Amino acid sequence: MQTILSMVQKITVFMMVAALFTNLFSGTEYKKYFQYVAGLIVIALALSPALSLLGGKEDVGVWLQRAVSEQRAEQTEQDIRMFGRKYEEAIEKRYEEQVREDVAARCGARAENCDVEVSEGRLRRITVRLSERPDNVRSLLSELAARYGISSDDIFIIEQ
Repeated sequence: MQTILSMVQKITVFMMVAALFTNLFSGTEYKKYFQYVAGLIVIALALSPALSLLGGKEDVGVWLQRAVSEQRAEQTEQDIRMFGRKYEEAIEKRYEEQVREDVAARCGARAENCDVEVSEGRLRRITVRLSERPDNVRSLLSELAARYGISSDDIFIIEQ
């Protein structure tokens, strides 16, 4: 009876502390991970008296450490994927800006009059808005297509 009462006390104290930390993490994406780990700890606290009778008390600690380590590894992998996407998006944006400025200089336009579409790391479309249509449109299309490795059908020069 004393063992069960001790177990209930430990679980109650832990749940109160866990509720406090859950409220602290309420506005973050880490809340679900904290709740997962807290659930594992409650299970370990509930099973520890039964496992200690079977001689497995040390195994619960090892099991709990492994579960926490696996959770941390999963969170780290998600963080790496998230930062990888953000880095990729930043590189694409920088590439778009560089191409926009280069196209504007080659066409004699302002950069804000040039639209560049990049997806999956590749240049997909160029649109240039000019005040008057240049005489050498075909050579300009050919030059831009060769320079950026896209079809001249994906380059548009529009007179405003």
